[in-house]
Amino acid sequence: MKRKINLLLVLLLFGVGLVSAQQNLSVSGVVTDASDGSPLVGVTVIAKGATNGTVTDINGKYTLKAVQGSTIVFTYIGMEKQQVIAKGSVVNVALQADSHVLNEVVAVGYGTMRKSDLTGSVSSLSGDKL
Repeated sequence: MKRKINLLLVLLLFGVGLVSAQQNLSVSGVVTDASDGSPLVGVTVIAKGATNGTVTDINGKYTLKAVQGSTIVFTYIGMEKQQVIAKGSVVNVALQADSHVLNEVVAVGYGTMRKSDLTGSVSSLSGDKL
C-alpha cells in the first residue's frame, strides 16, 4: 500500500513538472506591411491550436498569451499568411502582399466578378491614364 502511494506521488510530481515546463508568456509586437513599413490594422493573430486570439490595433500592435515555442499565425486579407515560432516575448512581423489573390478579381461597371466567369471583351487602364 505504501509503495502504491509513493508511486502515485512520483507520478503526480512528474506531471506537475511537465506542466510547468510549458512556460506561458505574453507575446507582443507590431505587424507591418513589408512593402512600405506601414502598420496594419485588424490583422488576426492567434496561437496555433488555441481557441482565442487577438487583432492588431490602429498602430499595428498586438498582445497575445501563448506557450513558449508555440506557432503564432498572422492572417490578413490580401496578404500572405505568416507563421512564426514564439521564442521570446516580442515578435514583430512584416506581411507580404498576396498578389496571386488580387489578380483573380476583375472590376466591372456595376460590381466585381472572377476572371474565369468573365465573357466578352476586356480592356485595361493603368493608374496613370485614369
